[in-house]
Amino acid sequence: MSLPYAIWKNIKKDGFVKSPFAALRGILRHCGVAMEIVHRSPFTVSALFIDGQRSTVNGQRIIGFARLATEAFYCAVQTLTFCKIIKKGRTLFLLFALAAFLRPFPAYTASAQLFSLIRDSKVSGNIWARGTEDLRHDEPYEDTRTFRNKLFLEGKAQIEEHIRMVASVMSDYLWFHNDGSRDDLSTEMFEGYVEFSEQKWDIRAGNQIVRWGKADEISPVDNLNPQDLRESITSRLEDRKLPVFMLRARYFLSEGTIEGIYKPHFRSAKTEFFGSDWATLKHLKTQVSHSTALSQALKDYLTGLEIREKEYSTGLENGEAGLRFTGTVGNLDYGISYLYTRNPFPFIESFPIKNINVSSPSAEALLGQLAQAQLLDEDIIVAYERNQVIGAEVETTLGLFGIRGEAAYMTDQVFLKNDLTSTGKHILHYVLGIDRTFTNDWYANLQLYQRKIFSYDDRILFDHEFESGLFLRINKTLFHDKLRLNLDSFYNLTDNGFYLNPEVELRYVDNLSIFAGLNIFDGKADTFLGNYDRNDQGYLAVRFSF
Repeated sequence: MSLPYAIWKNIKKDGFVKSPFAALRGILRHCGVAMEIVHRSPFTVSALFIDGQRSTVNGQRIIGFARLATEAFYCAVQTLTFCKIIKKGRTLFLLFALAAFLRPFPAYTASAQLFSLIRDSKVSGNIWARGTEDLRHDEPYEDTRTFRNKLFLEGKAQIEEHIRMVASVMSDYLWFHNDGSRDDLSTEMFEGYVEFSEQKWDIRAGNQIVRWGKADEISPVDNLNPQDLRESITSRLEDRKLPVFMLRARYFLSEGTIEGIYKPHFRSAKTEFFGSDWATLKHLKTQVSHSTALSQALKDYLTGLEIREKEYSTGLENGEAGLRFTGTVGNLDYGISYLYTRNPFPFIESFPIKNINVSSPSAEALLGQLAQAQLLDEDIIVAYERNQVIGAEVETTLGLFGIRGEAAYMTDQVFLKNDLTSTGKHILHYVLGIDRTFTNDWYANLQLYQRKIFSYDDRILFDHEFESGLFLRINKTLFHDKLRLNLDSFYNLTDNGFYLNPEVELRYVDNLSIFAGLNIFDGKADTFLGNYDRNDQGYLAVRFSF
């Protein structure tokens, strides 16, 4: 059995678990992100290593391209414990670790070309882990602790002068400790693509993360990749971005660059409806199962609520496409774009509990409405609606300041109503930001955003017809960059909700960073940030890169 076939044989292809979530609007970008993020991971080999399928380019055998071209390159892995994975030998990490181990050795095996490619590839990665502690134990079934661990491995191989391949794998373990602890482990191919480039054009095909827009933390134009929001906005943006299979082509002109993308498959955001402090209905099922006031029949009904998502087949009718032009006039960089896509946030078409009018999507609010509610024997029906985005972006400098701005007109954005179903509304969202690096290693970044919802519905929860907000980031490095102090903050000028994330980063040892910080939410219960008011947490994290 060949090594590529052995890997293919051991990959679980049963799809990752994703749960729908009510519309999350006004998601701020937790931190800046490069124009094209390349995630690093600890046990990477090149894309050549992923599949036994082969194709030929310019007479050179290339393994895995066919798989890239069909997005079979992306796969989710069955959720198992580490012990089970190790026992069954199905973890990719062991295989990638083996590949990394073999890199320094000559290729004596039958797959000499494969190992030669592995040997010549560039491998990098990182290991990241974070533990949190809830600062106030003020709810009976809340998550008192969480632990998350990510392992990334990335390999890059220059096949020929104009052909480059990238592949990465990621393991993501998330553990919640509450009345009934639960965990979730997924291992998946992350970014993996092949890129052909010439002087006038380039084409990239495969799983990738591509960013449009020039603004930093809040970016209305950046809509190509969904996010992992299972811990809301407490993870950094680069950790929340999810790769999507797409074809991207760019053509370089003297006046600017024309860029087109096509996504044949839809991928939703990772959200949850039940079972955590960040889920839409949080710990409703746990709370109901422990209730002494509810009848057993009502308990069975509420704990038996299930999500049913609509599926979207692969094909032109379900594909997503976009076009962007970027150029420069004087010292002004600008861009305009159009995206025909599908909203990654779940649209709740039908909620089985009727005749309710909640002030927030909380378990307490829903249980308080049961007396007059009508209970239907149905699932929660979730769809992902089509929408279009017309965007514009600019970036320039003014003296020592950087100026960035974006505006986007978006159709059919998803908003949650007080009957726990969704509605789609057109919006205009724009942001203007300014940043500067000061002397003595101080840095500040300030953004102002405003958003208008057209044909506003008074039944919408959290989101206002017209809303304004500020984002501020300040950081300072000390002791020759060994210590970094950072503060990210968001303030909603319309409802006074706010989020604070002070953090200390210690970088005393090369390639090793240790973080300590707080996630503080505050606001009224019927506001987006106030809904997480009881989720304040402290955390300690570590990241090792290689």
